[in-house]
Amino acid sequence: MRDLGERRSPRRNKRTGGLYHPESIIKLGNGIWVWMKHTTPTDMTQWGLISSRNTVRTITAAADTQQYIHERTDAFRSHPGISSLHPLEESVFHYQQDTLDDDFLDTDDLADL
Repeated sequence: MRDLGERRSPRRNKRTGGLYHPESIIKLGNGIWVWMKHTTPTDMTQWGLISSRNTVRTITAAADTQQYIHERTDAFRSHPGISSLHPLEESVFHYQQDTLDDDFLDTDDLADL
């Protein structure tokens, strides 16, 4: 079902500039999907709210990533003797592996690296 939703997600129409296609599906959350041709004004409002929340989450995640990158880049500059991230994380940012991290990668994943 998820694949169907992704394939039928509204996309900008190059000719009209709009998103409408009667066979597109709008996801309204909580497992509710609506064919675009049957979308009501209430559905449009709900879709707009969901879209706004998703945009905020995406921007927040990108900002967090950029902050992390800038902090580590600055730390590399401040510690020129450190040439890779692992020792930087341990010595400057006091990273300690948690026991839960053992499940982060299994040994099959390591073979792919």
